[in-house]
Amino acid sequence: RRDAGVEVGPAVLDLLGQLFAADLVDMFGTPWAGRRLPPNALVWGLYLPQGAKAYPEGAFDSGPLNDALGPLPVLGLRDPASGAVRFFAREVEGRALTFSAHGDGLRDAETLSNWARSGEAVAGPLAGQRLRALPVQATYWFAWAAFHPGTGLKQTP
Repeated sequence: RRDAGVEVGPAVLDLLGQLFAADLVDMFGTPWAGRRLPPNALVWGLYLPQGAKAYPEGAFDSGPLNDALGPLPVLGLRDPASGAVRFFAREVEGRALTFSAHGDGLRDAETLSNWARSGEAVAGPLAGQRLRALPVQATYWFAWAAFHPGTGLKQTP
């Protein structure tokens, strides 16, 4: 078989197939301790000083995702219209907040403030406050796990 101008013989293909099937190495040759997701599963990854964590598609099925990355409380949201995923630090003035869906937006359980999906409180005691947006990367599980081998993985129901 010829791939990218390189001739690959059947013996090499067979060996590579056996290695990947046995979960011995990933595509970069790094030992793989066991696949927790299919390699082509889409994940959203957070990589911060507090650590790394991947969130598979099913993590957002039940609405706002209240989670933590190390000591940092985080909020994950999927936009119902576009499917875009955003993450925020879910704390204001050092206080962790717990969010649930409320109408087209969110409500925190601690102060009953209403929040837009943009991370801004629009009504209630915290009106005008903003959650800090966190960088998130959409990628495939095999790539995320290869570059973040110690990553956490949000389990889905």
